[in-house]
Amino acid sequence: MQLEVLAGNRSLVSTVVENGLRFHVDLATVYWNSRLAYERQRLLNCFTRDDVVCDVFAGVGPIAISAATKVRHVYANDLNPYAVEYLERNCVVNKIARKIEVFNMDGRRFIDAIFASQKAEFITQVVMNLPNDAAEYLDAFKGILSRPPKNKEFTLPKIHVYGFSKAQDPEFEFLERIRIAMSEAPSEVEMHRVRLVAPGKWMLCASFFLPETVAFAKAV
Repeated sequence: MQLEVLAGNRSLVSTVVENGLRFHVDLATVYWNSRLAYERQRLLNCFTRDDVVCDVFAGVGPIAISAATKVRHVYANDLNPYAVEYLERNCVVNKIARKIEVFNMDGRRFIDAIFASQKAEFITQVVMNLPNDAAEYLDAFKGILSRPPKNKEFTLPKIHVYGFSKAQDPEFEFLERIRIAMSEAPSEVEMHRVRLVAPGKWMLCASFFLPETVAFAKAV
């Protein structure tokens, strides 16, 4: 969404404070929505200090940086180079840079790269907060692992994927998109209605563990 300054200082650069953290943003080039502060806190409450979080669409870092104050480590990615620039700056401002690795890649390439490396052994949570398209990126997890890592404590990560739905039954419609992307539906899904963004249009969050049959699927 493009913003226009009607009067006064024409700069759209601002500093937002959320949960005691400072975020520098340029609303002309990056996305920020303060209305999602409560949802970000809800998600953060799902994490523990032992978690390693992979944020596929991190933006300027509202989830990644907040998570880094609590969890063991964070891998944060965004395709937008302006968002990545502010993400790196915000890591420094909040003195959390040592706990975050920042990437500037397409979401699918990022998932492939992270899970092709030894980092995959330790990732416990994956956040996919790009409501328009995130569910369709779930196909990147098909066959992502060829065999279980050597780490004996390894478990497949829990995925938190966001999406919009205008359907009469938004949860069913969103789950169907997830099923189509992964070629199967997860066995247990926690579905949360985040907010009504427009009449009849819900923002949803689906949380589930990556199914083994998806992660270790053989290429056809």
